[in-house]
Amino acid sequence: MLVDKKSLIDLGVLPNAGGEWPLGRLLDHTHSRPGLDALKGLLAAPLDDPVDIAIRQQLLRALPDALRHVPWASMVALAKDADAYLDSNYIICPDTHAACMVFGLRYPVIARYIESKLVAVSQLLAICRAVHDRIALLGGDALFNEIAVAIDTVVSDPLCHALRAAVNAPTSRRLRLRVLDKHLRVRAQDAMRRLIAALYRLDAYGSLATAARGPGLSYPEFAAADAVGFRVEGIRHPLLAQGVVNDVDVSGRTRVMFLTGPNMAGKSTLLRAIGIVVHFAHVGLPVPAARARLPRVDRLISSLRVDDSLARGESLYLAEVRRVKSVVNAVADDAVVVALLDEVFRGTNAKDAIDATALLVDGLAEAPAGLFVIASHLIEVADGRDGHAGIGLWCMAVDDAGGQHTFTYALRRGVSDVRLGMKLLESEGVAGTLRRLAQRG
Repeated sequence: MLVDKKSLIDLGVLPNAGGEWPLGRLLDHTHSRPGLDALKGLLAAPLDDPVDIAIRQQLLRALPDALRHVPWASMVALAKDADAYLDSNYIICPDTHAACMVFGLRYPVIARYIESKLVAVSQLLAICRAVHDRIALLGGDALFNEIAVAIDTVVSDPLCHALRAAVNAPTSRRLRLRVLDKHLRVRAQDAMRRLIAALYRLDAYGSLATAARGPGLSYPEFAAADAVGFRVEGIRHPLLAQGVVNDVDVSGRTRVMFLTGPNMAGKSTLLRAIGIVVHFAHVGLPVPAARARLPRVDRLISSLRVDDSLARGESLYLAEVRRVKSVVNAVADDAVVVALLDEVFRGTNAKDAIDATALLVDGLAEAPAGLFVIASHLIEVADGRDGHAGIGLWCMAVDDAGGQHTFTYALRRGVSDVRLGMKLLESEGVAGTLRRLAQRG
């Protein structure tokens, strides 16, 4: 599944430019900065094939137990040491005992540095052997299998045994270590770098596996290749552990979920929750819902926060149009698209916004597959579209018992005609002040 960085930031899956990362505390359980970078890479690259997704689901279930006793702090520190050693521009020791003896006499400081780093590499490889034994039989997706291969390549190399023997040698340890310097920094350098990178990627996988054991999550099912429709029971935003849960059932011929409701009623939160379910499902993670069944998706696109750009000479409306264009083009290419559009076309006048939104709804309703959730205050767009096979009208319910409006955050069928704009203006005292100002004239 393809998903662009802006959509991931909109959904809180990746941090924004200011470092704000809403889902970070749920997803980030890494032990290193390179591991964190690898985690972001995994999150930015969802899987396409339901078979691959099922394999990763099984892996994430098994990994916490497999990695339970890994000494992450020691392994990360030793990996940094090994990386610094491989980057060292110190002269390389010769690989014969006699020459190494002369080298130690001529460059004692360098020789001691090399010896200490080789001991660190040996300690790292000892940990890697234990890790390899724990993950070798797990199996996993292609990226995870690359990790296992990278670790196996080094720990099964005779060099690993020679290094351990040199460290454990009761005599001539320093000399025997120096002899291995050239092999590690020249002949085996690429394999060692792949090993270190693999350990950081393993850190990222371990972080996903820990996140997968969070409360209130369930692994989704993927529908058959020719099936359509999204059925999610008990969906909630993962940051709202005690939040209201809703059922989203958009099946059959329906493609557009037209969602109305006043500000603060929960429309944007529901859009994000739907996007997170789709994204998590394709990453192989369990989703924040009691049960979920959805099709394989080609593209996930959100338009929740669109800004103008002075640098690009782009107005707010033009930015919105270009975001919508990416959705329409993907649909025209017969991709299965999930698009989340919040108050689309707010950058133009009310008449154009209604006409443009109506055209968007009618066009996307005829898409052969996909789901298009369009949240809007423009209830006029719903006129005459109730009963259209491709359009479902939904709203965030507001309880108005006793003349007081209470947000329920509950998803219901139909259209919301609740208007709270003037009420809020009155309750904050702005309307009264404006009236007094107007009377001065």
